[in-house]
Amino acid sequence: ERERGVTIDVAVKHIRTPTKKRVITILDAPGHKDFVPAMLAGAVQADVALLVVDANDFAAGFERGGQTKEHIQLVRAVGVVHLLIAVNKLDQVGWKETVYQEVVEPLHAFITGPEGGFKSDKVTYIPVSAFEGTNIAANEQAELKAWWAGPTLLDALDSVPLRVPGGDPGRQNSGQ
Repeated sequence: ERERGVTIDVAVKHIRTPTKKRVITILDAPGHKDFVPAMLAGAVQADVALLVVDANDFAAGFERGGQTKEHIQLVRAVGVVHLLIAVNKLDQVGWKETVYQEVVEPLHAFITGPEGGFKSDKVTYIPVSAFEGTNIAANEQAELKAWWAGPTLLDALDSVPLRVPGGDPGRQNSGQ
């Protein structure tokens, strides 16, 4: 995986959220088009999908043959109803709110339109810098604080309703 620079297999990581102390299993699934079957193997197990988009080069993943649109459609097709979007690499564009909006607006139109099929109230956007760790667990970045008062990524994960272990093994239908 490191040699090619892409995720090939589904990696598993368990985290405990700071507020509700829920244990969440994160399935890091491939985004590259060669590994869509592996991505689906992870997505079919998910209560929520976390899609990471690159604010620095959004068009590459969304418009120029990237996998963003396909992944949105595929996770919806396997029954995922909650979608978190981490708008990443905002540090590389100076934490500009305009760049964040330039990503969110077309993405939201697609996600909630007929091609995406998600309900608007089931989609959350979070500006982040994964490299710096900004707005993952805390927002200490002055430039981001100037315009962002929303949740951190962990807070957003903590607020999503999850299926109860041992409960109905079927998909949750309450948000569809």
